[in-house]
Amino acid sequence: MITRRAIREHSAPKTCNKMEINNRSRTVLLATAAVLGSLCAAAVQAGTQTVELVRSSLTNVPDAAGIYQYEGGTLENSSGGTLGNYIIVRRTEAATASFNTAATTITLFLPPATSGAAPSVVTLEGAWSFSSGDFQGSVSAASNKFHWLVGADAASSMPTVSASKLVLTWAGSNELIL
Repeated sequence: MITRRAIREHSAPKTCNKMEINNRSRTVLLATAAVLGSLCAAAVQAGTQTVELVRSSLTNVPDAAGIYQYEGGTLENSSGGTLGNYIIVRRTEAATASFNTAATTITLFLPPATSGAAPSVVTLEGAWSFSSGDFQGSVSAASNKFHWLVGADAASSMPTVSASKLVLTWAGSNELIL
């Protein structure tokens, strides 16, 4: 049976001495520092790489539902060295017309370590704006060698008619590159 005294004792406020208050404050401070430290570490460990997509072909293929646009070319590093090849597939239809955009898949083909083997790939999914020529999306798949890129943000702009600058930004080591 619960008595009034038991209820009073259970609900009575507890008094804390200064040592208990200091320990609780220290615990909250340490927990806050740990969370902030992990957030800062993630920002410090971010990597970015800019590559250039140099177009060699562009083909529009209209059909009853809209237009497929195929683009291909070479993938170059910032100093103009060839890293591999790329293909872009853009799809427009009635649902994308109001944004003047296309559902877009970009696949980067990187040379295999062994001659004759299938190349390593990095695939990006997102949206392409026909108004600005910009792409916004993320890495959706990658060969095992580049698995650390999956989920990376991706954006591109077209500084010239025949070339795009593609920027990949990821969490993790800033020393990893394509």
